[in-house]
Amino acid sequence: MQRVEHSFKAMGGPCRLRLELDDEVRAETAIAAAVAEVQRLECKYSRYIEDSFTSQINRAAGTGRPVPLDSETAGLLNYADTVWRESDGLFDLTSGVLRRAWDFKSGRCPEQREIDTL
Repeated sequence: MQRVEHSFKAMGGPCRLRLELDDEVRAETAIAAAVAEVQRLECKYSRYIEDSFTSQINRAAGTGRPVPLDSETAGLLNYADTVWRESDGLFDLTSGVLRRAWDFKSGRCPEQREIDTL
């Protein structure tokens, strides 16, 4: 059994893929395909990339300007809505705005009024 690992950065953080297969070439091929898919998703959805689809949606937020969705994104947003409803709102795709009030590195908890404003 061969163990093949590949480390890389994606979505603002470290990632590591590890496969154990009898055939090292097949493992390397599978890892290359997985890394390519992660990179495709990152280019499309990362908030860290200025021209990503997520950044386009965020720029249009609150402007009344619609952003046409492709079927992949519509499916992801429908799934996020399902998870939000089934978790009674504990999973909230829109919670990213709280980064404006909550600096996790500082250890300081924001005041409720700061959260309410956002």
